[in-house]
This record gives sequence, C-alpha cells and structure tokens, in this order.
Amino acid sequence: MRKCQSFNDPEKCRAGLNFAKAYLYQRTARKEEDITRINYRDTAAFYYKKVLEIYPNSKSALTNLEKLDAERGALSSTVERLEDLANTYPSKRTDYLIKIGDLYKKNKNLSKSCQYYSRAYSEDPFSKKACGALVDLYVRKDFICDSGNSIRKFAFNCQEIDAPNYAEKLLRKELSLALKEKAYRKANESLILWANVLANNGWMDPAQVDRFRLALFPKGSRSEPMAKRIEEAMKELKTIFEAERPRSIAQPKFWINKRPSLIVSNEEIEIGPLYVLLRLYKKKGETAYFKSDFKTSEAHWNRALSLSKNYDRAFFTEVASDLAEMYDLYPKMDPDKAKLNKLIVFLFEGKGQSYGRKSLGNEYSEKDLRMIRRYHITLGTIFYKDKSKWDGRGARNARFQLEHVFNPMMGRVDHHFDPRFGETVKPKLRTMLATIYEKSERDNDAINTYFKAIQDYLGLDQMTSAADLYKKLKERLVSKMTAKQRKSFNHYGELIELRNRMRDKQHPLITDQIDISKFIDDFSDVQNLMYKHIPKEVVQVQFFKAYSDLASNVDDSKKLEKQILSVNALTNIQTLNYLPSPMDFNKISKIKRTLEESIEQPDRLGNTKMYNKTNTTYELTTKQSGAKSYTTSSLNKVINIPEKLFQINNTLQKHYDEVTPANKEIARFETKNGEFKLKELKAVTMQDKKQ
Repeated sequence: MRKCQSFNDPEKCRAGLNFAKAYLYQRTARKEEDITRINYRDTAAFYYKKVLEIYPNSKSALTNLEKLDAERGALSSTVERLEDLANTYPSKRTDYLIKIGDLYKKNKNLSKSCQYYSRAYSEDPFSKKACGALVDLYVRKDFICDSGNSIRKFAFNCQEIDAPNYAEKLLRKELSLALKEKAYRKANESLILWANVLANNGWMDPAQVDRFRLALFPKGSRSEPMAKRIEEAMKELKTIFEAERPRSIAQPKFWINKRPSLIVSNEEIEIGPLYVLLRLYKKKGETAYFKSDFKTSEAHWNRALSLSKNYDRAFFTEVASDLAEMYDLYPKMDPDKAKLNKLIVFLFEGKGQSYGRKSLGNEYSEKDLRMIRRYHITLGTIFYKDKSKWDGRGARNARFQLEHVFNPMMGRVDHHFDPRFGETVKPKLRTMLATIYEKSERDNDAINTYFKAIQDYLGLDQMTSAADLYKKLKERLVSKMTAKQRKSFNHYGELIELRNRMRDKQHPLITDQIDISKFIDDFSDVQNLMYKHIPKEVVQVQFFKAYSDLASNVDDSKKLEKQILSVNALTNIQTLNYLPSPMDFNKISKIKRTLEESIEQPDRLGNTKMYNKTNTTYELTTKQSGAKSYTTSSLNKVINIPEKLFQINNTLQKHYDEVTPANKEIARFETKNGEFKLKELKAVTMQDKKQ
C-alpha cells in the first residue's frame, strides 16, 4: 500500500490492490475444503469491504460480495456490512443506504427497499440518486411505497432539486390513481400540475400526450362526464403542442380558465389552466425565436402578453422583456419603435397599478413590492439597451429605473428604504447601472457600483465574470479611483486570485509543501487586512468558500486536515443569517459529513503530515441554544455554528421541531430578495378562496 503514495490517485491505487486481493481469495475459496473455504471467503469479504470504503458505488465489489453471501445463503450479511459502512462513513452514508435498497429490490423485497431508499432521501433530500430510486418505487404498478411523502408533495420536492423528469413521472402516476379512484377534483389538479411541468421544460410532444391519454382512456371505453372533461382537456393540450402559430389554436375550453387554481408551497404561486397555457405560449415563442422565425415568435409572445396583462403581472414583465430584447437585437421587427413604445406604456401602467395597491393600511405588501421591482428591472433593461436615446432622456430613464431596483424608495411618506425589499443579487443589472454612471461621468458612483457587482459575482461563484469585470476596471477606471477605492480594488483582485488558488487540487497545502498552522495564521492575517477595505460580511462569505473549497480537495484519508479547514470555514459564517449562493449549502453539507466523521467519531482520525501536534482536534462540547459548539485547545478557538446553517441539508432536528412541532418537513432553501434562506416546504394544496 505504501507504493500507492507515489501515484496521482493513491485512493484508486489502494482500491485496485484491495479488489485484486479479494478476487484472488474468492477464486481460491472455490477450490478449497470446508474450513479453509470459509476462511478464504471471509478474507475476500474483508477486502471487498475495504474497496467499498473508498468507492461505495463499486458495482464489481458489491456484486462479488453478494455472491459470497449468496453462497452462504445470507443476504443479511451484505446488508450488515453496508449498514456498518453507512454508520462508519457518514460522507458516503446516502450511497450505502441506496445500495441496501437496491439489494432488497433485486430480491423482490420492495417494502424493505422502500424503507432504505426513504432513509437515504431523508439523509440527503438534495440527492437526485436517492430521489430517483424512490420515484422508481412510487410509479410501480402493483406497489405503494410509503416514504412519508404524498405523490404530489414528492413531485414538488423533485422539482426543488432540479429533477423535473421525476416530477413528471410522479404526477402522471397521481393522475392515473385519481381517475381510478374517481377523485375527479384531484385528477383535475394533477392534470394541471403535470402539464405545468411539461410547459416549464418545453416538453411539448403531442404523441406523448396522446399515448398517456389512450392509456387512461382506452378506445371503446365509456367515461363518466367528469372523466370525459379531463380526456377533452388532454386532447386540447395535444392540439396546442401541435400548432405552429397561435391562430391555428382554437380557443381552448379548459386551458383558457383561471380555475381550478392551486397554491403551490408558500411562494404565493397560483397555478391554474391559464397559468399553464401562458407558459406554453412563451415556450413556443422561444422555440420559434431560436429557429430565427421571429414573426411566429412575436405572435406567440403577443398572445401570452395579452392574456397575462390582467391575470399574471409577473409573467407579463417576463414576456415584455423577451419582446423588447427581440426588438433591440432585430430592429427590422420594429423599425419605428412603435411596438417597443407600446410595451413601455403597458409596463408603466402596470407599475402604476402596483403603486396604487396598498393592502396593509398605508404600507405595501411584500408581493406588491416584488412586483414593483419587476417593473423597474424590465423598464431599466429596456431603456439601458436603447443606446440610440442615451444622449437624451434614455440614459436618465435607465438610471432611474435601475437605481430603484437596488434602493427603491417605497415608503412614499418618509421615502425611507423598505427593509422587507432587500437588495437583489443581480450582477448584470448592477453592471448596467455602473456603466450608466460611467457614461454620465459620475466616476465615484460607477466605481462603487462596479465593486458591488464584483461582490455579487463572487457570492454566486461566477469567478470568470468577476475576473473579467476586474480586468475591465483595471484598464478603464483605476486612474480615477481615490486612494481608498484603489486599496479596495486591489483587495478584490486578491480575493479573486485567492478563490481560484484554493480550488486548485495542487495547492501547496494539499501536496504537503507547507505547514497548516502557518498557512492558517497567514491566511487569517490576509483576512484581517481585507476587513479594513471590504465589507466584513463579504470577506467572511468568501473565506468560508475558500476554506471549504480547499477542504473538499484534501484527500479523505486526511480527516484531521479536512476537519481543521472545515471548522475554519464555519468560523466565518457563524454570525451570518444567509448565504448568497445555493452552492454554499452543498459546501455546508460536505462540512457536516466531515465533522461527523472526524469530530463526532474521533477514533477515525489518522496521523497527519500537515500538522504534527496531537491535540489539534476540535471536540463537540456543550450544545448552545440554536447552535452547535466546537472547541480546540491548541488553536484556542470556540466555534458556534448556527443550527439553521449547519443542518441545512438534513432532516429537521430538534431546533426545527421546537419551531414547527406539527410540521416536521425537510429543510430547504428559498430565494428571497436575492438571498438563499431556509423555508418549510408545504404540500401543494387546493386554494381555499371564495369565487
């Protein structure tokens, strides 16, 4: 095994040697007598287990391990081994649980399979692999898997983790069951939600709809009136999919309606047949646009625009943006700009209506504020792109709208910034506003806004965009910066370089070229210097990202090193209530598993080359309210990690049970004003409103 240290991938080398040993023992066992055969089988199983410790998805190792246990008539032995691996190696626990589920499914024990898939999904609800394994059981013909989630709720969860293909399968299943049970209200809802998944993803295959319709309503079969309406709605859907132009789509009877309307989760998104129809028109417009069939694209978008104006104002702004962009890129479609000007009038009317809606006395509701911002974004983008008017009022109009995106004076009475509105992380919009300031020779405003755009790019891990913007500023505006701005600018350059360096798998810390204690001391000094010229919370988030990126590249065998880097990463976010990127929650998930293996299982720590002291380990100490506390004597630190961040990717723990004891759901994140925060998932429910 020492020879493996010289390989580029020592883990792969060790796994290969262990597999070779296991296979030799397994093959030799077949030729031996009883006692020796048993010993050889046990030894082979031992080495296959070592392979699975490194590669839990090794099909060859698991298959051979199954064969060994099958020869002894003991499936339970394989399950016990995988259970042991799941308990010993939390970072790979989800994979091991899925493997056990696969074993039971292969042996036709679907109840047990469902149990283990559910455990895996509970362990990591963001795992598409666990989600897919459960979906396979959910859609089986003669089996009902009870994971604690309804089919509809599970479908919504799949969409949350960007797995709409699973959601589509589940909603088909729900519609089939609802029709079988003659639950027509539920069947209507299922049809709407299923069609919505198709619309959002551009899956407009009329043959698919027809196959599904014929499966539900075979030729020659008789349907009750309520079921017949659902069949007719599916025929309309097929026709909409087939139509090239809006004119060839007859006025649909089902899909033109606003009801039945459903509220999805706590996002205040109301989905009805018309909601789906609008998304279909938008997608059909996009399809035509990418084929350069601009007249057809315009026709579909105009149909969507007219239908959404008094129904879905948020969608209205989206379609208006699409049309405006097309008119900007292809001026032949609107030579005298009459169409664009008409759009602008509609948008100003919509914004005026939003300002006029005050549902809470003299205050605007959060929904109104979000809508007002949408109008500002759309109008600001339109005015910004119309460079032909920049010498006149165009630039001023664009600046006014974009300034209100980031600092909308919504109070209307005292003109103070409304804290519910927040600042949106929109790097491109900030860059637009900064460009207008620059063209208007407002250099100080331009520089500060460009700095915020760099912060946003870094927060969203868009490193190339951050570097490109930094390079442009270096070429254009350094000479116009104050001494203070120049220092901040230099630190932003250091942050970009630092983030890229910490992602490098050949980092000197990983290759044992530098000592970890010196590295952390030096790194902390750099961080403290940055605090003087860059907002502290920005620096903290970036150093959290940097530490966690480096920790994820450290070899799994160096648990102590990963532990030290991971806790230093968490140190930087212990006072933060939000993180700017969804990828940050994946980083926390990795850190959580690292700490489980190294801190909460200290016996698994090995020797380290990077740090010679033996008392470096962080230990789990008294749990404080709302936080987990870790302490170390050698680095003289106590780390308090906010529970809501630390447990983001796992099932709700005691902290959440205390907050919502009657609603033990999966913790997920939501985008709100550009920040990613926790939310409690609610099942899709029927809207309880009076007509």
